[in-house]
Amino acid sequence: MDWPHNVDYVAARPEITDAVLRTDTDLPHSLDEIERVVHALRAGSNVRSFRMRSRVFHDDPLLYDPSVVERYTALQSLEVPDPVRFELETLVLSADQLQDSHRRVVELFHQRGVTVYLNSCLLHDVNDSPAAMRALSSRCRQFGFEFHHLYVAGAQTQRAWNSGRPVDIDTIVGIATELRRNGSGRELPRLIISTELGEVDFGPGCHIRPGPDRNSSEITLWPYTLDHFRSLDPAFAWPDGVSEEQGCPVVRMPGLRCRKGWGPPRRP
Repeated sequence: MDWPHNVDYVAARPEITDAVLRTDTDLPHSLDEIERVVHALRAGSNVRSFRMRSRVFHDDPLLYDPSVVERYTALQSLEVPDPVRFELETLVLSADQLQDSHRRVVELFHQRGVTVYLNSCLLHDVNDSPAAMRALSSRCRQFGFEFHHLYVAGAQTQRAWNSGRPVDIDTIVGIATELRRNGSGRELPRLIISTELGEVDFGPGCHIRPGPDRNSSEITLWPYTLDHFRSLDPAFAWPDGVSEEQGCPVVRMPGLRCRKGWGPPRRP
């Protein structure tokens, strides 16, 4: 992690108030690095909300023993003059991947005021059914997770798995209908499409149409413009393969099948 450079970048941009943290090292070795980054950002920037993205929590929750939980929660401050929020996030594909050990760790975090978020992504013939997502959302409620994002296309795992076996938009709509009909509160995730230019909501945030082949779609990303990216980097240009429509980028999305146009055809 080139964190000193990243801290300098964030410190120069006072509009940045939230940070997502990720490390390539495993617990407990990553803790020292995470603490250094958080303390540096608190001292030199406006960031006051931190979210730790942890694959380890999914794979081996027992590594999050009480001492590790205590060190993480010490990074949070609930003082009124200068509150600092710390959160945890993990990725889970199906309900059967969540064991009682996950529930116990979530309870430890909750006792100290830390929210634990769960993301998932749809994989063809693995979990792309209303029943599978309903089971996962119910398990989230039982175990105390906030079911945060359900990636319907574009996540790294999906690009590899779904490229030759796409998930159909009608399948996604059926899953969303099931969750909203039978779930509530933390059981209702946001449906998200991930792209090389950023994430958008599945629905109002994009227009989807059939792609050049039956295994892909083209997506117009309404929240983003060239001016937006050039405000971050004056030398920015659209990457190869990205076109433009109504001033917004159009990207190709493998692994998502669209039989006809879906979503708002014009920028909201």
